[in-house]
Amino acid sequence: MKKGRIFFYLIATLLCLAFFPSTSFAKDYYFKRSIINVWVNKDGSFNFEEKRTYVFDGNFHWADLTIYKSGCKDILNFQVKEGNYVYKEGFEEPGTTEIYNSANSIYAKWYYSAHDEERTFTISYKVIGAVKAYDDVAELYWKFIGDEWKKVTDYAEVTVHLPEGATKEEIKAWGHGPLNGKVEILDNRTVRFSVSPLPPETFLEGRIVFPPKIVPEAPRVPGKRLPDILKEEERWAKEADRARLLAKIQFYFSVFLMVLLPSAYIFFYFKYGKEYVPQFKGDFYRELPADYGPAIAGYLYRFGKVTPLDFVATILDLARRGYIKIEEVKREQKWLFGK
Repeated sequence: MKKGRIFFYLIATLLCLAFFPSTSFAKDYYFKRSIINVWVNKDGSFNFEEKRTYVFDGNFHWADLTIYKSGCKDILNFQVKEGNYVYKEGFEEPGTTEIYNSANSIYAKWYYSAHDEERTFTISYKVIGAVKAYDDVAELYWKFIGDEWKKVTDYAEVTVHLPEGATKEEIKAWGHGPLNGKVEILDNRTVRFSVSPLPPETFLEGRIVFPPKIVPEAPRVPGKRLPDILKEEERWAKEADRARLLAKIQFYFSVFLMVLLPSAYIFFYFKYGKEYVPQFKGDFYRELPADYGPAIAGYLYRFGKVTPLDFVATILDLARRGYIKIEEVKREQKWLFGK
């Protein structure tokens, strides 16, 4: 009875694997897009909102995120939404969020139920004291997307909205992260960072400088900041240019190898690898084709391999040439217990 039950379970498992492969094999997900908006306030804080779209293949029930507080005083009002629904603080129930707030970071884990679908979660919070105002410029330097995301993001975009009062010429912006990223100063209030795709575990950060007068309540730091920023960004730009050049060289070298190797193979095949086509058209050749030994012919025929057949052929060839003599000897076999 037990053997029959085991056999039944085995057959059922095999049928499940055959007819329901999507539920039997590994699940996966990726990020279709991440659209971020940042609104800078006059007191040096900013409001952050990210709409991150997941594409699920299989069953999924939770996601998490860590936000580090380096570069600011605090992070407040963390929230996860889906559409108009705000995830409540809770534990392991769909539609709830666990939030752990420490001195150095915020860790959040939210719960849902998803299966083979696309879902967009809105993550929002307020960052206190991120903008510093110096004598010459105000600076916003922030890692908008951290390197903790384990999957690729097809398209990532960050739009920073500044307070009124600056001209477009007074704004400077730099982006850090993938070499294919793009930075645009759209007008006197808007800066956009974008990249497609954003590889897994790759950050996207931006630095913007603008007149300190448009953030009059921001934390004040005495001294000039812009000269140091320009030197730092120039150094990083040169490093990025070298990395781009190296990537371009590697790409063209790979293309060169992809063309060269098949061409070299075809050349050497037609020159050395094709089977020799004999000129003789008859059924068989009565005379030996050359004066070398059969072992050499066997070595060449088998591409460098020698077998016992070549040894036997060499013995016979030496006999044919008269160097040795082969005689047939008949011996009478005597049996231990008689014939």
